[in-house]
Amino acid sequence: MKLELSEITIEKIKNGELREAVPELYELEEIIENNLSHSNESTLTHILSVRKELELLLEDVDKSIKSYLDLKIDSHSRKELLLFASLFHDIAKKETIKKQGDKSTFPGHEKASAEKVQKILQRFALSDSERDFVVRIIKHHGLLYDLPEGSDVDIERKVSEFKNEQLDIYIAVVLHTKADLLANQLKYNNPEAFKLRLDFLNILIEDSCKIKA
Repeated sequence: MKLELSEITIEKIKNGELREAVPELYELEEIIENNLSHSNESTLTHILSVRKELELLLEDVDKSIKSYLDLKIDSHSRKELLLFASLFHDIAKKETIKKQGDKSTFPGHEKASAEKVQKILQRFALSDSERDFVVRIIKHHGLLYDLPEGSDVDIERKVSEFKNEQLDIYIAVVLHTKADLLANQLKYNNPEAFKLRLDFLNILIEDSCKIKA
């Protein structure tokens, strides 16, 4: 029997009800992140915070973005698939953690998470197209996060290329990136960098209202 997306909720995860269904999530309780964006918090705690911020964010989106999110891919809406993807976006941080003193980094965790989640997705009642949508959100979820600070990067060109290559997930990734930003501690550890990223993402969200995807 395949699992339904509706079975995977924040409450059930917190209550430990899904340890048998998705043990990979609970392994992240032991992964402690400590850097500018995370102050000694577990990856699981962060994932649940991102999911919560995303739920709040999606309650108050422009009607054109709502139309994008309501569009179904086979049996599930893009909104359902985006919320589901948020719970697995960092699933490979266990495999990619690097420690330097008390600081932690996770190089390549986006691609590794996209690869790892493909096996997990086989347990869920999803079509091939729906699985592909989830996997690509996870694979690209870090792309936009550091762009505003890349002084040697043509930001406008990079965003345009990503939008053109991945138009169907572009808005989903922008929304996920904002939720990820709001859920971490950069706002306290480096307010200037936080504001730079937030302003950048808000512009992308505003521009996304004009996209027909």
